[in-house]
Amino acid sequence: MVAFNASWPVSLLLTVALIAASTAAYGATVCTTDGARHECAARGDPLEACLGVLQKNPRNHRARLTLCQIHLEQRQLTQAHQLLDQGLNACTRNQCSELRLLLSNIEEMQQRLNDTDPEGTRMRQASLRGYCTGPITSTRTIDACRELLITNQNDLDLHLALATKLAKRDQPVDAIRVLHVASAISPDHPELARILEAAHNARRELAGRCMEGSLTACENALLTGADDEFDLQFNLGKLLISGNETAAGAQALLIAQTLAPEDREVARVIVNLNQVSVPGIDLLAAKRQANMTLGISQVEADALQPMLATSKEVEYSTVAADNQEDAVQPVAAIAYLNDLTEDGRSH
Repeated sequence: MVAFNASWPVSLLLTVALIAASTAAYGATVCTTDGARHECAARGDPLEACLGVLQKNPRNHRARLTLCQIHLEQRQLTQAHQLLDQGLNACTRNQCSELRLLLSNIEEMQQRLNDTDPEGTRMRQASLRGYCTGPITSTRTIDACRELLITNQNDLDLHLALATKLAKRDQPVDAIRVLHVASAISPDHPELARILEAAHNARRELAGRCMEGSLTACENALLTGADDEFDLQFNLGKLLISGNETAAGAQALLIAQTLAPEDREVARVIVNLNQVSVPGIDLLAAKRQANMTLGISQVEADALQPMLATSKEVEYSTVAADNQEDAVQPVAAIAYLNDLTEDGRSH
C-alpha cells in the first residue's frame, strides 16, 4: 500500500500512483527470487529487501518498480531516476516503454520542484556540478551527475563526466549508453571518441572476467547487440544455475538460445533444465527448440523427462575440456543425453 502525503506536489503524487499501479500488475509489493517470495514490508527494511532481490536478478522488473516506488515515497528522485534508467539495459520492449514513461514523469517532476525555488536550485546545481566534473570518482559524484542530468539533458560536459566515472566504476555499459546520448548532442566532440573507446575497453575487460567465472562481471558487461552478447548470456545463465538461481539462469539461457538457435551447447543445457516458472517465457517451447537442434525426437525427449524429474537440479557438475567453454549439466541425465546427441545421428 502506498502511503500518500497530501503535501507532495501533484506530479509526484501522479508518478507514485502510476508506479504503484504498474507494480500491482506484477504482484503488489512482492519481490520474487528463484524458489522464494519476499514480502518487502515484512523484512525489516523493504528498500534493502527489494534491492537484494534486484541485485541477484537485474531483470526482475517487478522488484525494480517496487524499489522505485519506495524511493519516490521517500522523495528520492535521483535514486528513482537512476534505477529506472539502469533498467533500460535489461528490459523487454513493453517494459522499456513503461520505464521511459516513468523516467519522463520524474524529469518533469524534478523541473517543477526546481521552479518553486530557483535561487536554491541554482546554488545546489552549482555545488553538484563541482562534484560531477571534478576528478573524484565515487557514488556521491556519480549521483551528482545523474541529478543534474535529470533537468540538464543537453549538457554535454555532464554526460562526458558521468560516462568517465561510470567506466571507472565497472559500469561500462551504462557509460556507453550515456555516450550514445552525448553523441547525439555533439557527434564531433574531440573527447567523445576517446571516452567511448575507454568504456568499450573496460567492458571487454569485464567480459573476460565473466568468461573466467565472475557472475558480477557477466551482469555488468552485457550489452545488447554486442558481438559477445551470446557468450555472456550463455555463461551468465550457467553461473546463475550453478548458484541455484534457476529462474534467472533459465531466462539468460533462453536469451542466448534466441541469439543462436542452432548452438548445440546452449541446447544441451536447456534440455537438461527442470521446469521452472519464468514470467513471460515459455520454457517448454525453448526445450522443443533445443530438442530439434540436438536432433532428439519427441519420443526420445519424453523418455528423457522422467530422468530429469528425479534428478536434483542443484547437483550440477562442470565438464571442462581443453580450449573449450565449460558446459554445466545435471548429472542425472547426462549419459542418456550424450547417447542421443553424440552418436552417429548427431549433426
